[in-house]
Amino acid sequence: MKPQIKRAGYFIGVTCPGCGGGLELQSDFRTIECEHCSSVLRISAPTDQPLAYYIKPSHDKRAVRFQVDRYLKKNHRKLTGSQYKLERLFFPYWKMDGITLKIRTERGKLHQASDQNILTAQIDYAGLFQFGRALGKTLTSTPAVTEDKINVKLGRHSSTISAGTILPGLPHSLGMRAEYIKLYPLADEEINKKFTYLPISLDWAEVSEILNKSIGMRAALFDANGPGGRDRVFGLKGSIIYFPYFILQMADRDEQSRFVIDALSGRIVHVGSPTESDQSADNRLGSEESVTGLAGMSGFGKLDISLHRCSNCGENLPALASFINICHNCQRVNLVGASDLFSGEVKVAGDGNQDDPLFPFWTIADRTTNETILIPAFEISNFEVMRRLARKVSAVVPEISCVNLTNNNDQLQAVTVDPEKAVQLAEIMRYCQKAVSDKPDLASPGKLIPEMMSLIYLPFHLRNYFYVDSINGSITFEKSAVPTSPRS
Repeated sequence: MKPQIKRAGYFIGVTCPGCGGGLELQSDFRTIECEHCSSVLRISAPTDQPLAYYIKPSHDKRAVRFQVDRYLKKNHRKLTGSQYKLERLFFPYWKMDGITLKIRTERGKLHQASDQNILTAQIDYAGLFQFGRALGKTLTSTPAVTEDKINVKLGRHSSTISAGTILPGLPHSLGMRAEYIKLYPLADEEINKKFTYLPISLDWAEVSEILNKSIGMRAALFDANGPGGRDRVFGLKGSIIYFPYFILQMADRDEQSRFVIDALSGRIVHVGSPTESDQSADNRLGSEESVTGLAGMSGFGKLDISLHRCSNCGENLPALASFINICHNCQRVNLVGASDLFSGEVKVAGDGNQDDPLFPFWTIADRTTNETILIPAFEISNFEVMRRLARKVSAVVPEISCVNLTNNNDQLQAVTVDPEKAVQLAEIMRYCQKAVSDKPDLASPGKLIPEMMSLIYLPFHLRNYFYVDSINGSITFEKSAVPTSPRS
């Protein structure tokens, strides 16, 4: 295994508990090495509570007023002067992240049932009626069928939606900005008393329902199978982002103007004349309800940043792009992040060549069906390749002799899929099987209730463009399916 080098996703600003230096995390953070004191840190987040972040404003009162005056001058209007009112506020947005499953049915071409010959015709508008009559006769004499093609794709879902009662002129979403702007964990000591924090009025259950409905509607539009879309979001997680805005109101003779300014970019996002409803909404700023909008902070989780050490002997562990770290000193298996699913048991197939790479798989025992499913514990870019590999390994592994892993091994490949995501992938596989069956039961999405999970390493060797298992040579997967070099 090699140290973690590259991460991807949005930025999160934190401080090192060892030296107090600033650090930047990203969406796939687990471990990180402090660039100031070289301490290896472990970052974990609660799985049962959403995190709350805020975005620091990069513009102040003076800069905001300059932007408004610039706009007024360009439009040949009187500048702000001293008769204006400026409100500072943080508005909450829900950030939703999960795995999107897209199932699309592509209608096939007509076939004659007798000999399966494809009916084709090159026609123009003039010959359309004659072709229809001929085709009608053909279908009457010989039944025709279609061969449909089903495409299954997995993708990362990320979106934002307003979490509070929207004020006039405020955007309903942050769009793609939430993927690259720097976030900071919101805590009591981080609250800026110059700003009003608007309360959250849309709870997580409502947000989840809205998202699933929108995805279902989109599936009905794009799926040739018609209404009742089979798309789903699995493993949906939410977090709150407080975004800063300024609202400036001014009077120019008999005309009143209201400006909404993005406090991060300084851009004016809305200009208008305040209506009675606008005034009523703006008057809530600074009210007791708004000022105490963070009174429910106890309902949000917090990032835990600690030194990355062995839970048994206290030895420092390396910063690896892996959820599993094995201590070089006492051989204790350490899981990065909290999980109630992992039993701590790690096994390795005993018949492979010790020089072959050992790929990890999660073993999941389902209580509802008494079925044991094995899911690759390393990222595979193609879902269909992952599904085939999981099915093959699940069928073969019960017949393979395994022993407990007793010492660290340089051939152990990184565990880049955590237990929770492995369960989600197993549920997705089960859902796909139902969705593409002759009688799909989409009301029951295939919820899996796992027993304690364990980890097993299987040896594979590279043969041309494929990895082949080194025990009986019956399991293969494409080398190109692994996004990066497996030796990590």
